[in-house]
Amino acid sequence: MNTINISRRLEPLWDSFLPDSALTTAKLRVNHPTFCDTPLWLDKIFDENSNELFGISYPILVRAGDIWRLYYHPCRSEKEWKARGGDYAQAMLCVLESRDGVNWERPALTNFPDADGNPTNIVFSELNDGVFVFCDENPACPAEEKFKALVCRVIRDDAGKLLRRWLHCYTSSDGYTFDEGYPIHEGAEYDSINLALWRDGQYTLYYRKYDYSSGEGRRTIRCARSHDFRNWDELGELRYNDNKTYQLYTNQIMPYPRASHLFIGFPTRYVERKAWTPNMESMPAYPIKKAASDENPPVTTREGLAVTDCLFMVSRDGENWHRFCEAFMTPGPETSYNWVYGNCYPSYQLLDNGDEYYYLYTIDNHLSYNCAKPLNRWKIRKDGFAFYEADDNGAVIVTKPVVFDGAKLHLNFETSAAGSIYVDLLDADGNPIEGKTSFELFGNAVDRTVFFADGSDFAAYAGKPVRLRFRMQDAKLYSLYFA
Repeated sequence: MNTINISRRLEPLWDSFLPDSALTTAKLRVNHPTFCDTPLWLDKIFDENSNELFGISYPILVRAGDIWRLYYHPCRSEKEWKARGGDYAQAMLCVLESRDGVNWERPALTNFPDADGNPTNIVFSELNDGVFVFCDENPACPAEEKFKALVCRVIRDDAGKLLRRWLHCYTSSDGYTFDEGYPIHEGAEYDSINLALWRDGQYTLYYRKYDYSSGEGRRTIRCARSHDFRNWDELGELRYNDNKTYQLYTNQIMPYPRASHLFIGFPTRYVERKAWTPNMESMPAYPIKKAASDENPPVTTREGLAVTDCLFMVSRDGENWHRFCEAFMTPGPETSYNWVYGNCYPSYQLLDNGDEYYYLYTIDNHLSYNCAKPLNRWKIRKDGFAFYEADDNGAVIVTKPVVFDGAKLHLNFETSAAGSIYVDLLDADGNPIEGKTSFELFGNAVDRTVFFADGSDFAAYAGKPVRLRFRMQDAKLYSLYFA
C-alpha cells in the first residue's frame, strides 16, 4: 500500500482517501446544517408600486474587503415571462451587504433607479435565467475584470425558435457596474447557475447540461478547464462513486477554504414526482404547488410535481467525486412556502463567522411570485460536512500509511459524556508502537492537541511511515492535521 504524505495539511475525513477500509469499522456519515434564523425578508424587488411579480433564488456570497456581499436572483414567473413574449429577459440580479453575516442591508445603487428616481440594490436588469458572480483570484487578472458575472444568453428567430445559446461573461472592477464583456462557452443549456473558479494556475468551469441519451433528458454537471477564460478544454460529465443517476440542478462547487486541495460541492437534487397524490394536498405549500401547475386536476406541469433537496460531495481533482446520497439539506419542517420546486439552493461560498462555524444561506418560496421571500441562515461546523462515527459499542479508524511533518496532532472531534477516543500510533505494517497511545479524549472541540499518555508528542516520528488508529466509542471524528 502506498504511503500518503499529508505533511501539515488539514485532512477532513469525508471520504476513503485516508482510512484503510479493510481495517476501519467506523461508519462514514454526512452531516446536516442547523437552521439559525431569518435575518431578512426579501420583499422589495422594484418600488412598492410596481406590479412586477418575482420568484427569488441562487444566493451567491462574494467577499469584498471587509464586506460580504450576497447576490440574489429575482426571476419572473414562467407564465408572466411567456405573457411578455418569451424574450428570455426574465431576470435581474440584486445585492445585499453585511459585515457579520447576520445583519444585511441593501446598498443604494444608481444603476437601475426605481420609478421615482431613487437608488435601488439592482445590479443587473433584463437578463436571462442564472447569473453567477465571482471575484477572480488569478493574480494576472486585469483590475477592470476582477469581478465576473456569467450569464446565459440566447438568440431566437421571429417564430421563437432557438438559434443559439451561449455563456457570456460580463466584467467589472467593483462588482456593481458591469461592462459587456465577451462570450466564453457554447454548447449547453446553461439553465440555473453555471460557475467558474481559479485554482492551481487554471480556471475550471462547472456548467449544467441535459443528457438526452436516456430518451427523457437528465440534468447533469459537466466541467471544462482554461488558462485564459476564453478557450476551454472539455472534461465531460462529473464522475461519482455511487451508481445512481440523480438529476442535479445546481452544483455550488468550490475549493474548501481550510483545505484548498479539496473541492466540495452542494448540488441541488431535482426529484419529479410521477403523479399528483393526496399527500400533496395535505402539505401547507399545496396552494403554491397548485398555482404552479395546471388550473384543474389532473396536474401535468412539472412545477407542481417537483421537489428539491441538496447533497454534499467532495473531490480531490474536481472531476471524480465522493457523493453522499443521503440529503445534506432538506426543505425542513413543512411550511406554506417550502417542499416545492426550488428549495435547498444553498449559497455559493461559505461565510466564516470567525468561530467554529460556517454560515450558509437559502431563499425559500421560490415558486410563489406575489409575496416576500425569507433569506434563511444556517450554520455548519467547520470540517463538519461529514464524519466517521462510532456508536456506543465502539469502532475504529485505521489510516493507510502516512508521512507527516510536525510534532503535534490536532483533531476536530465530538463525543458524548460517556464517549471517548484513544489514538494509537502504529508502524506502517499496522503493528502498535509500544507506549504510543494517547490520553483519553472526550468533549467537543474543533481543534484539540493530542499527546501520548507519557506526555510526549509526535516529533520523533515525523517523516517516517506510520499509521494512526482511532479507537472510538459514541464519538465522531471530523478532521486531523499535524503542526
